[in-house]
Amino acid sequence: MQVVMCTRWITVGGGVEIQMLQMNRELARRGHRIELLFNLDGELGPEFRSFCHSTHQVPSFEISRKQVVRDLIRLIPAVRAAVGARPDVMYLNDTSQLPFGLLSGLVARTPVVCHLHSDYALRNGFSLRMLDRLSERASRLVACSAFIREQYIEAGVEPSKLTVVHNGIELESYPPASATQRAAARQALGLPEDVFVALFFGRLDAAKGVEVLLKAWRHLALPPDRARMLVVGSPALDPDPAGRLKELHALAPPGCHWLPARRDVVTPLHAADVVVVPSTEDEGLARVVIEGLAAGLPVVASRVGGIPEVLNGDLAPFLFERASAVELADRLASLVNWRSDRPDLGERCHAHAAKRFGIGTMVDGIERILEEAVA
Repeated sequence: MQVVMCTRWITVGGGVEIQMLQMNRELARRGHRIELLFNLDGELGPEFRSFCHSTHQVPSFEISRKQVVRDLIRLIPAVRAAVGARPDVMYLNDTSQLPFGLLSGLVARTPVVCHLHSDYALRNGFSLRMLDRLSERASRLVACSAFIREQYIEAGVEPSKLTVVHNGIELESYPPASATQRAAARQALGLPEDVFVALFFGRLDAAKGVEVLLKAWRHLALPPDRARMLVVGSPALDPDPAGRLKELHALAPPGCHWLPARRDVVTPLHAADVVVVPSTEDEGLARVVIEGLAAGLPVVASRVGGIPEVLNGDLAPFLFERASAVELADRLASLVNWRSDRPDLGERCHAHAAKRFGIGTMVDGIERILEEAVA
């Protein structure tokens, strides 16, 4: 199958960018021919180029209401590249690409599939007219969770076109750590070897709930010689990143260890005893939850968006109510001694991720949707 894959950037951003890299790499391994269109090049570029048949950097995929003529002209290179690839299917990674995708699909007489990773478009003025066109003209829509599917259905999208495919990860990239590996990871990150370590990994923006985590850590009141909070990340959306960091550091109680954003998630996971995802805004699914479970760690997370679709069954008690620092502190307190009190918990967390959230399971679902759109 000839797939024209469209994404805004191939630089290191968040979980969505890594997700699309791993998913398309698996599609290529299965024999599909991937033609990549993107706006912004970056660190992930060499990895995409290693398996894509071709890559094309184009100026834009978007059309604004105020500059329609100008933006249509800027779309020409992208439309030309998409049509010239003679695709069997157009695969869009973002609702902002829909004007380009629907236009290119019309010219190339090609079905269009759009992946919905969040409800960002609905929360930020996505027009009802565009939703009507999305529902009418897109062949298939992929929602990363049942929560996202319901959000778009409530906004007016045709339910029969929306299919849930949960995110998946390359499980072998997130192996559980042995005691020796845990000690080595802590030494590499400057952490004591014999303390309880809770890990936050992600953007240090307000929506990720860092303030809630810092309040919970203060409420937990464990001394630094018994516990450390490892915060790995940087502000991404704040107009004053340095000011944002200064503000967070001022709120931090003793025992917080700060590291800037990094591509390597495995070393922090190996150093940790528990992963914390305290998001205050709805998440499509939160990839870091799956990564933590795959690494054999319990994950404590807000009951928001699609996260309860991952932390369910016997892992549901690790959820806490949005923005509740007291509940978060209680969940962390219950896990301080899990390695001795519940020695099988890490294995159960890994098995849960392996059963439902491997990259193969995800690509099975995506591949089926693409083939149905072509048929």
